Amino acid sequence: MVAGMASRAITSKEALSLKAGKTHSEPIGGRGSGTLLLVGREKQVSAYYRYTAPNGVRPWVELGLLGSKFSLKQARERCIAYWNMRKDYPYLKEHLEGQAHVEKERFEEQKRNRLEEQKTATLKELLDDYTAFIEDQGRISAKAISKTLDSKVTKAHPLIVAKKAKSIKPADIQEILTPLSREGKKVYRNRIRSYLHAAFKYGLDREYDETRTSGKVFGLTVNPVAAIPVLAGVESAGERSLSEVELKLLYLNLSETKGVGVLMSCFIRYLIAIGGQRPSQVLRAKWSDYNLEQGYFKTVDRKGRGSKDRIHLVPLSQRAIGILEQVRPLTGGYQWPFSHNGKQPISIQSLKNVARRFLDSDSARGMEPFTIRDLRRTCKQVMIRNKTSRELRNLLQNHGQTGVDSKHYDNDPHAHLPTKKETMAKYERTLKRIFEDQHDKKVVKIDINN
Repeated sequence: MVAGMASRAITSKEALSLKAGKTHSEPIGGRGSGTLLLVGREKQVSAYYRYTAPNGVRPWVELGLLGSKFSLKQARERCIAYWNMRKDYPYLKEHLEGQAHVEKERFEEQKRNRLEEQKTATLKELLDDYTAFIEDQGRISAKAISKTLDSKVTKAHPLIVAKKAKSIKPADIQEILTPLSREGKKVYRNRIRSYLHAAFKYGLDREYDETRTSGKVFGLTVNPVAAIPVLAGVESAGERSLSEVELKLLYLNLSETKGVGVLMSCFIRYLIAIGGQRPSQVLRAKWSDYNLEQGYFKTVDRKGRGSKDRIHLVPLSQRAIGILEQVRPLTGGYQWPFSHNGKQPISIQSLKNVARRFLDSDSARGMEPFTIRDLRRTCKQVMIRNKTSRELRNLLQNHGQTGVDSKHYDNDPHAHLPTKKETMAKYERTLKRIFEDQHDKKVVKIDINN
């Protein structure tokens, strides 16, 4: 038993000077109230509250170390507070330890929640993951989508994109889209809604994809964009197709249009020459996908949910090969035939400028507005007029095939190549008639109103 001092109140100076091994005990109140116990340590003094429990045990409840942050007065006040607590909790020490355990668990839970919150992606991180994903998938529009989301969502609405993706509500999406509607940019509004919807769908589908850029969890349970309707009647289904005269004007005069470069002019003429294939798939095709000796090139169809990539072999006419020979001196050292810098193919978004600039030229005097998207429909109309069957048109333009034959086609893309070549040869004969075989000659402008 350590040596002690008399049971009397001492000063703070005396308490702090208590030597190691010495103790001081003083009662808090009347009988049974307990005592303040001070124990001298090496260069410090520990304070305890000591009392008698109902089972006769006399536990010590640690109060703390006396010093600048915990005074003798505070030690006495804490002892009195514990004395009062014993009226409700006779086994005070056990009660305090239980509380400490609960507080520790609460602290650990809060810590875990904070860590989980840090691991949970914001809307910006979701959008970054999504755009990185579609770029990895080789989507030709990935950079344009990323640029649009950055300018119209991330930079325009910094407070919204800073929110956790899982906490985004339809009202947040509405706040992003409403300014575009008010500005009359309804087509643009629908497209951004589409991009946001796709991003949240990606988050729902790819929660456990460890290859994601951010490496964070999304925690999504619903797609908040689904509650926001698409504005109806904004974009027409698309019925415009160019007449034979208009097609001839475009094909033969585009290269002379101000603001349309040689490479872009060749690409548009190439689309026409190969029967209106999808521009995005054609642009993705690299020189290594071409077999000029056998007269075809390969595109990859990445459309369709959950389906594997489907190879489409496109036959090449002499007209198409001639256009490729025109661009080879410009892009033969690049991966892609149609690329301005060798780092990526021509941007799909830049195609809309071609039609606009051509329509502004003298060559297109009197022509109704059209877009490059209308060329696919135009080429199909050419095939309809030369009595190509629907089945062969769809085969050449790579529309989805069904039935047992489609399985054979999916497994062996070369299976239908001979048929496609016959269809392309028939299509080329029609083009030759339309253009009157003058695609290498200077063309006199035609006024389609006369």
